[in-house]
Amino acid sequence: MPGSSGLLNGYASEYDSLLLRHATALIGLDSSNPPGDENAVADYCADAMASIGLNVQKMRLDGGYRNVIGISSGGKAPDIALCGHIDTVPAAGGWTRPPFAATTEGGLLFGRGSADMKGALAAMLTAAKFARDKGFGYDRGFALVFTGDEENCCRGAEELIKDTAFKPRAAVIGEPTRLEVHTGSRGYSKYIIHSEGVGCHAACPEEGENAIFKMARALTRLESYSQTAAGRMHPELGAASFNVGTIKGGTNVNVVPDSCEADAEYRLLPGESAEDIASELGALAGEDAKVRIVQSYPGAYTEKGHPFVLSVCAAVEQVLGKMAKTGAFPAFSEAGFFAKGWGAPTVLLGPGSIEMAHKADECIPVKELLAAAKIYALMLCQQPLI
Repeated sequence: MPGSSGLLNGYASEYDSLLLRHATALIGLDSSNPPGDENAVADYCADAMASIGLNVQKMRLDGGYRNVIGISSGGKAPDIALCGHIDTVPAAGGWTRPPFAATTEGGLLFGRGSADMKGALAAMLTAAKFARDKGFGYDRGFALVFTGDEENCCRGAEELIKDTAFKPRAAVIGEPTRLEVHTGSRGYSKYIIHSEGVGCHAACPEEGENAIFKMARALTRLESYSQTAAGRMHPELGAASFNVGTIKGGTNVNVVPDSCEADAEYRLLPGESAEDIASELGALAGEDAKVRIVQSYPGAYTEKGHPFVLSVCAAVEQVLGKMAKTGAFPAFSEAGFFAKGWGAPTVLLGPGSIEMAHKADECIPVKELLAAAKIYALMLCQQPLI
């Protein structure tokens, strides 16, 4: 990153202290989804953005979900957006520490959302504070984009990209990548497979039509689709995948069932559409079942040689003092929404490991958390990046 060596001058311990205060406060605010009450954490982020002079916009969504956006300049097309979601999964059993009270032990910060992804949000807030203190972001600017409902239906990201006037030129999503630069992730789609029968007394099955038998025939044919999906490869993101996860039908053993439903998912590669997948599934199911799309979220990929990816890698190398690692994010993310809706190159980069997400005793290395804030700060100060 040419000319970047002095951009972090003045990044003192006060920013590390601020980062840990933000992380502790955010972990202490329960935004489990479900139920999806994100008001407290959304208000905290909005106040933190406003305190450093960002133009704050809050978007209320159905069900208590919130988006919070802070823009460093008056324009609607900032050079870069640092993005993350404010909700977490619930804290189920197995915790040996209080999930909503941040604790530090052995160089690790524990608490629900520490890795996924309130640690990254804290680092972004800290980076924005440093960039503003240094006088950056007043021209073309940057944005902090914190979305709601990512863990459920991605309502926040879907609503956000409907604002066609707000189009950042590049985006970084703070999903936990252990500070590796992940250049994409597969999308996600969910389907209901439905078989319709005719109910009757089980003593006279010839008078009805068994919906479970029809589903069994359809699923037998659909089993081969797993191999079809596995054969569709992306050079960086790997293979698509198909799975049937649940099935339900019938009311009692002495009743011929009149309906049966199965839930299925397909992990979309960039360029694939849920409509095309549903059509293929429907052709295999034939007359025995119908296929309906329930959810569809796109995948995303940015070429590793793209100037934005190279700039992000350079920022990582500047802070860590070693070559940046690149890869592909193994789970679903909001990258597809921003890449498609904004037409922007998008990468995933954040502290912590995806292996710790959604687990009891979720934690994040403090060292990675501190480094993430510096990396984000360097990107905000080094503009334009593309």
